[in-house]
Amino acid sequence: MKNIYKSFFLVPLLILYACGYSPLYKAQKINFNINDIQTNNKNDYYYLFKNSLKPYTKENQTDLKDLILKANLSKVKRIFSKDSKGNALVYSLEITLNLEAFNNDNLILNKNIRKKFKYNHKSDLFDLNRYEENIEKNLIKSISEDVIFLLSKSIEEK
Repeated sequence: MKNIYKSFFLVPLLILYACGYSPLYKAQKINFNINDIQTNNKNDYYYLFKNSLKPYTKENQTDLKDLILKANLSKVKRIFSKDSKGNALVYSLEITLNLEAFNNDNLILNKNIRKKFKYNHKSDLFDLNRYEENIEKNLIKSISEDVIFLLSKSIEEK
């Protein structure tokens, strides 16, 4: 019976090892340092975005390329679907980032990133607001992961 349990855990481990699995962000070498993040609109989304990039703002690193980011975040909430009475059934939340990255006053990245999420209406407005805040945090986290990936790729190419 113990051999069955051992083989049950050993076979998936061997399959993952044999296929060359490696985590996407773990294998990636981060070769840049974000010195400053500038924006035209300092809203809640900006601070969430800035805090999610905080691990990449190391001080006194001489071997890394210093970057300055200009980021403008905007949020659009739309009613996607209504019932016969005109009440909202489904919402669409979209967060857009317009990003410019500079290294020594040279533009190295100019990208627009847009993330959308559709969700159903909840009868309790407090729960709906908390749910929307959670969605916003997750979308901004996803955008910041895309930014790190794009920055590392653009630094690698130049």
